Order: sequence, then C-alpha cells, then structure tokens
Amino acid sequence: MKNLPSFITTGLGLCLLTGCATTEPAAQKHACRDYSGYILNLATGGTNEVAHPPALPIRLGVAQIGESAPPQAMCAALAADKKSVASVVGLPLPDHLENQSGHSVEKSPDANYVGEIKSVCHLAQAGGADYVFIFGHSVETWVKQNALSLFDCTFVGAEIIPGGKVNLQGRAAGTLIEAATGRPVFLISAECRRSVPTPNLLAGGKAAEMRVAAGDELAGELSASLLRKLADAAVGPR
Repeated sequence: MKNLPSFITTGLGLCLLTGCATTEPAAQKHACRDYSGYILNLATGGTNEVAHPPALPIRLGVAQIGESAPPQAMCAALAADKKSVASVVGLPLPDHLENQSGHSVEKSPDANYVGEIKSVCHLAQAGGADYVFIFGHSVETWVKQNALSLFDCTFVGAEIIPGGKVNLQGRAAGTLIEAATGRPVFLISAECRRSVPTPNLLAGGKAAEMRVAAGDELAGELSASLLRKLADAAVGPR
C-alpha cells in the first residue's frame, strides 16, 4: 500500500508518454463554393453599370447559396424594418448537383449560373419581390494544441487544464440584385474571428458548434449591413 501513490504516478507518467499523446485535428471548413460563380455571372448589359438605387420600402427575396431556405431569424430581422423592407420571401438556391446515386458532387465549371439566377429572380417576382438578396459564407476552424494537451488523457485533466484552442475564421458576402433585370445594386460583406480553449477530447464537437454559431452571426451581420445600405442608398418613398 505504501508504494501505491508512486505506482499510480509512474503509471500515469507512462500513459502520458505513450498512449495519451493527441494529434492535432485537421482544419474543418464549411464553404460556399458557388457565390463567386453566381455573382460574376450577373447581368450587366455588357457594361459596368449597376442598377439604380432602390425606392423604399422594397419587397425582398432572400436566397442563401447551398440551402433550401435562408435562416428564419434573418428574414424576421429584415421584415422587422418596415421603413426599408415591405415584405420578405425565402428562396431556395442549391450550390451542388446530385449524381445518379444521390450523392452530392461539386458543380462543373460550366454550371448554368445565369440560368439559375434567372430562375431565382422569376421565382422572387412570382412571390411578389422586386429585389433578391443572394449570400453565402465560408467558416473554417482549426485546433491549436499546447504543451498541456498531454493532460487530456483523462476527463478530469481535460476539464481542469484544456490542452487545445479552437480557432475560427468566417467570412460572408451578399449581393442585392434587381429581380426584373438580374443586375447588381450593391455588394456587402462581413467577417468574424474567435478562439476558445477546449480539451482536445471535445475539440471536434466544439468546432462544429462554433461553425454553426458563426454562420448565424454572419447572417445577422449581413442583414444589419443590408438594412444600413438600403437606408443610405434609398431614393425616397414610392
């Protein structure tokens, strides 16, 4: 019994030196690959001329690339500003195709962005919208381990001395376009960064949780920027 503490200490030391070493998780990224494809293919009539400033309040359609509908919280925030937005309708805009087996595959370089933009604009008009706000975001997370990561071999040690830090970087961009012509009115962007200490045992789940929260945050920042931009660019009531 007298040797029990030293036995435990020795066993823990061997565990730390051999079986409990952790590897740094690979970076994880949720990215909207097709935003640039849609925006670079907007109609401009062969010139760099953009659409005329909108007259407020506008009837707005919102489409998040890669989703069947934009976040409900975003639509609610936009609809709450009655001076700028008369109504909001959510629109679908996928950023992938499906092969015959039903699995997602990336779009080919010759994807029909122009045709899809026209379809979204027609759908928006059918829903009573005069303008469409198209947006997408990219969120990346990675884990940076420190010298204390060896203590993560036990749940107690992991909770007391987190051995890693989840880093997050997110960017988002959106463009308001005329539903009737498909021409761009203005472009906006947003970004976020943060780092959160975490045990390496829980880093994967924490990173996934942070990516979801960052996506919601970026959508909120875009909606706030959109409302400010509308107020600045307005030409007055109809």
